[in-house]
Amino acid sequence: MTRAGIALLCGCLAACAEPKCGSSDLKYYDQALAYQLDKRGIRADVRHGGMVCVDGKHTAEFAAAEREVDKYFHEIADLLEDKCEERAFVQWATREKLRFDVRDTLSADGSPGKRMFLLRSFNADEVAANRRRLNNDAPKGTACSRADYEDAPSRCAREETRMRSSSSRSACAVVAS
Repeated sequence: MTRAGIALLCGCLAACAEPKCGSSDLKYYDQALAYQLDKRGIRADVRHGGMVCVDGKHTAEFAAAEREVDKYFHEIADLLEDKCEERAFVQWATREKLRFDVRDTLSADGSPGKRMFLLRSFNADEVAANRRRLNNDAPKGTACSRADYEDAPSRCAREETRMRSSSSRSACAVVAS
């Protein structure tokens, strides 16, 4: 077989290679991976359930895109104090149309820990912007006790009065529901 024949055979085998696929159960991971592949000019097929696939000839680029996603995706997070703060964070992030997730954590002894709020970033610019959002705009410190839950209507009336005199937003609509 000639060199040209070998080159042709290798090209055919590469073109016929099985697609390279990967997935994660993390919310928005598939979108982040598709974003990184698109930056490299590689068309990704995002399937139901978060599976992302590319032609088999792009296996190396797929691995590079996964590494790039992992540099930014997990960067911005904050532990939440309680359910009230969690509801306020979720309401804020939804209103701002941010890519976010809330996940369980484990304590050092393996027991359930606090919940973690995560802002998902696809690149360095988004990491910086999400860090500013979390530090400056997130409703940190929105805490409530059991009595607050039991007395939500009157507590919310007080909170709404307080909120009218500041630029902050109330989480009462979420707490009261």
